[in-house]
Amino acid sequence: FRLGSYNIIPLFSDTALYARISAEISKGDYWLTGPNASDKPPVFFYVQAAFFALFGVHESVAVLPSFLAGLIGVVFVYAIGKQVHSEVAGCWAAFMMAISPTAVEMSGVGLVDGLLVTTILWSFWLLLKQHFFWGGVAIGLAFGVKQTTLAFGPLYLYWIIICAIYRDPDPIRSLWYALKNSVFGFSIVFFPVVYWSIFLAEQRLKIFMDIIWRLGIVEKVPAGYGKFQGTIEWRISVLSEWFSQMIGVSWHFLAPAFALGIVLSVGRVLHSKMNGRTPRLYDWLNLGVVGFAIFYLYVYVFHLHKLGGIAYLYPVFPLVMLSFAFLIADLHAVTESLNGTQLRRIIVLPGFKLLPWLLAGILTIWLLKNSINTVKHNIKTAYSAPSQGLNSVSKRLEEYVGPKSIIFTNNTRWGLGYYLLGVHNRTEDYQLEKHLKYMKSVLYSEPYTNSYILFYRSLYHEIEEVRKELSGQFTLHPEFESAEGNFRFFRIIPENLNYTDPIAKQGLVWNNEWEQWTKKQIQQRWQPDNLEIETRINAQTGNQEVLLSVSPAPFHLLFADSVEILIENPLMNVQQSIHSKWPIFMKYEKIEIHFILRDQTLEEQVRAKYPQITNLGIQTSRKEIRVFASGKMNGDLLEIRSSFRFSQKNDYTDIHLREIQINEWDLFWLTRIFKNRLIQPLKINRQHLFDSNLVRIESHSRVNHFYYKGSR
Repeated sequence: FRLGSYNIIPLFSDTALYARISAEISKGDYWLTGPNASDKPPVFFYVQAAFFALFGVHESVAVLPSFLAGLIGVVFVYAIGKQVHSEVAGCWAAFMMAISPTAVEMSGVGLVDGLLVTTILWSFWLLLKQHFFWGGVAIGLAFGVKQTTLAFGPLYLYWIIICAIYRDPDPIRSLWYALKNSVFGFSIVFFPVVYWSIFLAEQRLKIFMDIIWRLGIVEKVPAGYGKFQGTIEWRISVLSEWFSQMIGVSWHFLAPAFALGIVLSVGRVLHSKMNGRTPRLYDWLNLGVVGFAIFYLYVYVFHLHKLGGIAYLYPVFPLVMLSFAFLIADLHAVTESLNGTQLRRIIVLPGFKLLPWLLAGILTIWLLKNSINTVKHNIKTAYSAPSQGLNSVSKRLEEYVGPKSIIFTNNTRWGLGYYLLGVHNRTEDYQLEKHLKYMKSVLYSEPYTNSYILFYRSLYHEIEEVRKELSGQFTLHPEFESAEGNFRFFRIIPENLNYTDPIAKQGLVWNNEWEQWTKKQIQQRWQPDNLEIETRINAQTGNQEVLLSVSPAPFHLLFADSVEILIENPLMNVQQSIHSKWPIFMKYEKIEIHFILRDQTLEEQVRAKYPQITNLGIQTSRKEIRVFASGKMNGDLLEIRSSFRFSQKNDYTDIHLREIQINEWDLFWLTRIFKNRLIQPLKINRQHLFDSNLVRIESHSRVNHFYYKGSR
């Protein structure tokens, strides 16, 4: 079954994201300090990266950890069932785990959940063996795979207590020993993961923020606002369908069987207590498993903001399998015990003896039928899946992507991130629900950027909606369609309108009319106090030079004191200039830009934006930029002294702290622990309106100079 489902579904959404992160690790980003944002802890990524390092970065290798974990999980389910109950229980639990539809499907994709479930089962098996330290380590590793493990806290505590004190002559001492060793083992893994989340991960504490957001503890996290999805009735109906799909048996059969198992365990525990005997271990554990499953579903139905997918139910799946296996083994044991009594001649006994075999036969046929259908369905739909062909499409996209291009696409960004690994690419969502607001801002503010949009088959209906939103300004020009028909790629270009602007008659050569037109456009968009444009001939080179002097000038989120822009031998792109209402050059020898930002100007703008700052001093020197700020926060006086310097990277500029004191407390030692950014980088490395990139930053004498250069 599992081989039939192996790697037939392409890496597309989450699976592609995980594979890309793991591939980055295998290529040298060992601490995940780059832009490898995920809401999952790092253990799965390191496991997958190890396979990539051994066998190479490939789709089939990305799925291998989940596939092997699924097989090992079957072994652990068998071992737990056998040790807790009997050989019959172990075999039935392993059989159901091996062929149930969702378990088969999870083994064939590169999600974290297969490894998560196996690690959870491993931890339960170790605790059952009373290896509490190693059980704690396994619990920590399960948390390191996916933070959902924290929800298993009550069940882990219950399992540790039962396994520690069951038939022990000194239960208090045994419980203390078990808890101490389990916590110690768990801490060995848990605290490094927490350290990674705080001090190494690019998006700090994201794995914990995701938990509190999903539980509805907070309404807003950096990812967005939380909103309770659907009604309670709808959620219950969805979960019942998911359980039927996950186990391969209708929930109408599951519910009474589940209830019967609970009644049998409760009855045996009460009967043993009434007779002064110690209840059986598997009855205690079965009650804990059932109680936790009910608690898990309660939280899932009534508290989670977002249901997620069937993968969020998958961790409780083996527990349900064990409970069913215990029920079948119980019925089998009862018939065997009756067979050895004088009741064996009772005429109804043969029918009762057939009950467990009948139940087992129904389950076997049901599970086999659903598993076979699932494998057939996966194979059939894989070849016609909307995501099929993304790999070949990505190869074609390599000729389009680059530093001056952007691809807008929904639902395929993570897939492109994996298949375009190592290729400079920039992708963004186009967000129809927001009327393409961000896309339009890019189209208008980045005239030199080649803009494209990629649709996959499930979203073909959005092509006309996007066209309608852009109508009158931009149009979609078809570039290609994938061989499978699953992807359509368009270039976004200005609409060819019948322009009436008189400048359209001036042609490509820069002249006085273009100078006056440019002055008018800059004045309207930037509204500077001073604006001068000088056109001259360089005596040494003979080149035509256009010098723009503007003050003040917009610079990132601030205003610079002034900017000087020098363009050599410009040839105008008439249509693009009129469409953008901005001077766009078809050709030029070079562009040089020089922004000047004085400390005094920066102080004034910061104080205007943050009125709670009562005193602010900025001193720029060649060595560093020193900042002193004081003000009140929540009624308390706060004084901050710090110094920093700019560190220019390829796509952004970092701010490196050199000193920081808060109310005379030196905290620089603390900042050195953080390997991730305490301050978000400045996105100032490109001036899109003039097709120029940052080449250097100079700071001295209370003035910062930013130099840009463009060439064609």
